[in-house]
Amino acid sequence: MSLINKFKSLLPISSRSFHAAEKHFVAQNNLVKDELLDIKSKQDELFRRIEQADNGINGNLNAKYDAIDASLRTEAERNKLRMEALFRKAYPNDTPAETRRRIFSLLPEAEGNARIMQKANGRLMFELDALCKKANLPYWTSFGSLIGALSRNGFIPWDDDIDICMMREDVDKLKEICANNPDFQLTLVYDGYVFCRQVRFSSRNQHIPCFVDICIWDWAPSPSKSKDDALRSLRVELMDAFVAKMNEFPYWGERGLLYSPDSGSVAQCIQIERDDQDDKKAALEIENIETLFSTYQGKARAAGLLCSKDKATAVAYGLDNLFNAPWRKILYPASMMFPVKTHAFEGGFIDIPNDAYSVADECNPGWPYLPDDILGHNHFTEGVFDQPETKEALLRFIES
Repeated sequence: MSLINKFKSLLPISSRSFHAAEKHFVAQNNLVKDELLDIKSKQDELFRRIEQADNGINGNLNAKYDAIDASLRTEAERNKLRMEALFRKAYPNDTPAETRRRIFSLLPEAEGNARIMQKANGRLMFELDALCKKANLPYWTSFGSLIGALSRNGFIPWDDDIDICMMREDVDKLKEICANNPDFQLTLVYDGYVFCRQVRFSSRNQHIPCFVDICIWDWAPSPSKSKDDALRSLRVELMDAFVAKMNEFPYWGERGLLYSPDSGSVAQCIQIERDDQDDKKAALEIENIETLFSTYQGKARAAGLLCSKDKATAVAYGLDNLFNAPWRKILYPASMMFPVKTHAFEGGFIDIPNDAYSVADECNPGWPYLPDDILGHNHFTEGVFDQPETKEALLRFIES
């Protein structure tokens, strides 16, 4: 390169050269934009066609599925009617409810691991019954367990836990008893999925993953419909309050379940380890959770929906229980529950409400029946029987 050319390379470009370069870059930029717009247009058209094809395929599949599902449901109803008709002919003096119970009593028992879990739960219930009898703490069987007791003298085939009810003050007494019991415990877990206090009776042996669910009940002045409606509305309001305040419970929101710091571990239907919990974080949030429960308990008393035992003619399903059936009554005459009666269950005896059939009618109209979620009633995490020591412990517990 000549000396003159070297000097030129160091000098600023001319105005004409600069504008020529600018026009070139603008033209290239516009060309790229046009190409990108063309690509986007073709992409949008491709997505539209994919969506159209997807809707067509899925719509066709949905239509076929709906037709098959409707056919199966229709056939199931026909079979149910045929079965009831046969039994009504064989037992003409039965009421429809008696016919359904007779059919239910003939259903085969659960098998395999499910039956082992049922037997272990039955054994656990007899231990709880003995503790309650010794301390004069009344309880009554409820929900699916009551239906099983009344129709089969045992578990319904697809259930794997036991539900009982106790008055709040008796649950507190049971907690004191279990605190000093070397074999059994009463656990308290705060459920952030459904905003309830989960109380369970279980073995302290972690290889026995069965439990008895305990629903807490309160005393009420009247079982009138207006008070029942008001109390159910208050429970919905309580859940809304928890939703609105969840930003105040970040640890609860993160874990879903919080164990009371003085509670041991108990089986859950989701995988969560008690030992992983930070009890300090949990305790801080539980204090505020309890404050909210107490606030609404106070509202119920102030509104005349709950009262002390000496002023009560009714009992109420507690505001801090699971509320998964908003249509169901939660106020009942005390005479429907008390005095409790004894009933056969899994080769032993447990307590049921005084007017057990009426209670079952109120809680599960048209019982007994096969639920739509018949395969979705497991209350412990899948895979617990993968541990040989668990199965061995359950079998030993059943035979003890």
